[in-house]
Amino acid sequence: MASHPPSIPLREFCPLYYLLNAIPAKVQKGFRSVLVYLTALDSNNDFIAVGSSIGMLYLYCRRVSQMNKYNLEGKSEAITVVKLLSCFDDLVAVGTASGRVALFQLVSQLPGRNKQVRIVPSTIIYEAQIAATPDVDILLECTFSYVQAAEEKSVMEEDAKDDAGLLQQDLHRDFDLDLPYDPIRPLACSPEPEHEPSPSSDEEDIYAHGVPSSASVGDGLSTLTLQGCASNRAEQEEARLLKDQLAESWMGYSGPGCGILSLVVTDRHVWCLDFKGGLYCSGLPNGGLSWQKFEENVQQVALSPSGSLLWKVEQKTMTAYACGKVTIKGKRHWYKALDETAFVALSDDTAWIIRTSGDLYLQTGLSVDRPCARAVKVDCPCPMAQMAARGSVVWALSEQRALFYREGLSSYCAEGEQWKYDKVSENQGLEPICIALGENNTLWALDTIGSLWFRTGITTKKPQGEDEHWWQVSITDYVVFEQSGLFQTLIQATQSVATATKAPVERVAERLRVAFLSQQSQCQPSLVSANNSGVWIASGRNDFHVAKGSLVGTFWRTIVPRGTASATKWAFVFSSAVPGKEGSFLWLGQSRKDLFCIWDQDLQMRPLTVQLPPDLEMVQLSACRDALWGLDNHGRVHIRTLSPSCPTGMHWTPLDLSQLGRLRLISFSCGSQNVWACDTSGMVHFRVGTQPLNPSMMLPAWICIEPPEQPVGVHLVRVQTSPNDRMLWALDSRGNVHVRTGITEEMPVGTAWEHIPGLQASQLVLSTRTAWVRCHNGEVARRYGISEKNPAGDYWKKVPGLVNCSPTHDPSSKLIWFFFKWNFYSRRSRTIVHTINHKSNPQSRLLCI
Repeated sequence: MASHPPSIPLREFCPLYYLLNAIPAKVQKGFRSVLVYLTALDSNNDFIAVGSSIGMLYLYCRRVSQMNKYNLEGKSEAITVVKLLSCFDDLVAVGTASGRVALFQLVSQLPGRNKQVRIVPSTIIYEAQIAATPDVDILLECTFSYVQAAEEKSVMEEDAKDDAGLLQQDLHRDFDLDLPYDPIRPLACSPEPEHEPSPSSDEEDIYAHGVPSSASVGDGLSTLTLQGCASNRAEQEEARLLKDQLAESWMGYSGPGCGILSLVVTDRHVWCLDFKGGLYCSGLPNGGLSWQKFEENVQQVALSPSGSLLWKVEQKTMTAYACGKVTIKGKRHWYKALDETAFVALSDDTAWIIRTSGDLYLQTGLSVDRPCARAVKVDCPCPMAQMAARGSVVWALSEQRALFYREGLSSYCAEGEQWKYDKVSENQGLEPICIALGENNTLWALDTIGSLWFRTGITTKKPQGEDEHWWQVSITDYVVFEQSGLFQTLIQATQSVATATKAPVERVAERLRVAFLSQQSQCQPSLVSANNSGVWIASGRNDFHVAKGSLVGTFWRTIVPRGTASATKWAFVFSSAVPGKEGSFLWLGQSRKDLFCIWDQDLQMRPLTVQLPPDLEMVQLSACRDALWGLDNHGRVHIRTLSPSCPTGMHWTPLDLSQLGRLRLISFSCGSQNVWACDTSGMVHFRVGTQPLNPSMMLPAWICIEPPEQPVGVHLVRVQTSPNDRMLWALDSRGNVHVRTGITEEMPVGTAWEHIPGLQASQLVLSTRTAWVRCHNGEVARRYGISEKNPAGDYWKKVPGLVNCSPTHDPSSKLIWFFFKWNFYSRRSRTIVHTINHKSNPQSRLLCI
């Protein structure tokens, strides 16, 4: 039976009269002295954006049929491209004829969206006219990651007000019509100007110059710092906390050729090998990259960490050559190193070589003057696919994705003594596709599903490292791996064959793995590399990303309290400070009728039983350092006083709620000194004091706080305060997130509400400086950029690893606890910070929490 071709959807094109009618006639026809053209267009479900030849942007809201106009202050150049971005808020990226790219956070009349114009400091200057919008994810991340200090915001707002009419006084004076006008004055950030290239000679260094130029989206922002000096200790602490939160910022670069098969970085240069065998090189300036084509017909490239040694494996012949002298023009001196070569890894004085037969060879005593030497065979437990060497440390990746490390290496014994199988990788189920050794004794791995991992403490004396597990780094928000590339080939084939043959996926995967590796054994991708300035990863496409700042690794550890079975199902978990000593209490239960308490400093995690009021079910519990509050199924509140002499309390005291009348509480949250609550109508209540009575033996009063403005039928259902009483967040019946602004020591109830867009949440917890939410799909996200002057923060970021889990905070902000599928986990993190000193070599340091 012949198959019919898929039907093509019919499309009808018609003039957008409602849009044209909203644009002033003078603009459509042009001024008497200036011709005006509509030059760019983009649309989504909510907006239509139109750019013009005089630098004016028209934004039409399709939901409410309203037109707004925007422009760059002081500029009247033509807009060549516009791009609408629908993410956390409504944004629009604008590119101009001179190469300027600006990102604006827009005013929206839609419910729950941004109501005030916000300046996004991300204007980037390109050397050429913008013909296409830069990568949206990169632009957004650079924008949010390098957000300016709060005090700079007020300065920019004043400048915007002062300069609001500059263009109107000149070219745009005829635009003063009935349209709402929002002047925006972005901050400009120009990379350092590049020097003019000088004529090259045959003996000129390859790294001196090069064309073409590849601009970096965000690289020009790498020199941005938080503006302004803190005048007191509080501001310095806020700046420090903000810097800690602005982690995991990736910058994107375009590759030089046709995809990226291998990415290698040294101390001063980056090398790319494309799928056609083209080898390219660029120096690492502060601005964009300047690519120089170095060689053709290359199967694999290897460099030493310092860049002093360079090898290539030639296509077809599979012969390895070592470069004797690197020049731009003229004859290059390549020395034949070894034939039948599949893969090479270089340290600064050794070469580890995998032959096409699977045998392993070693060359030692290498230098610039002696780039290759006699090869010696080294024992190998199984066929290897890839190697990584740095200093006196060597790791190997087998064809079956197993990891090995070499013991006994030293400056006197370059060969080492024996291979050790890495059981840590097996225990975590890690299947790397490529590995790399980096600065500060770190090992990096990119697995078959595109996840990035690292291990620390990798030294000559302890090559397996100091960690008993891998740390996972979240990169999926920035790097989208090629779906038809090497990462997904095996996975897609496994699922397809398993479905067609109705065979077990495991059996099919193993057979396809062998076939896949046999075909790919001569084409090993190297998509992760590290140098003294950061970590570099490629996606298989013609782009790659680098993290030059700090990176946070995540590890999930299963918690089994002493005396309980590993199969015990826990229904909830939350935490509080411990009265009279360090650490936190973990409160957890298997149902609404039982409660246990664990001190997190107890290595054995022994649970203590806490008796609940008899014949009652607790629908919610909240604790602070000196009190445990419980809400029963009848809407009554019970308080259990905690003290250093009795940290889990003695008895429950009913709380007098007569002041609330017929109102029934459905949610409450205890801070260190205050309590917030929410009733069935969505009204918010505030109470000073966590005990049943205050020190004067009086009943503290509840203060009623108006909830945020909501559409009909939507109301608040949950409130959450931070352990230090400085933050209040809330969830409504649709899962929208809201934050109370203006909370200070003098004004503990705050002044207003602000909606935080970007996601819908089913659960919310706060630490002293950040917020965690559980989304409806089970994923957990963290809010970055929260400070006293910016209580709403800047952006959400998904936590890598577990999904369908519920979080609870640690009051000390050092740990986050989760339960997932009824099991109990703790999330531990380790931070790698790359500290760049422009007067010396970059260094790295590790922070562990």
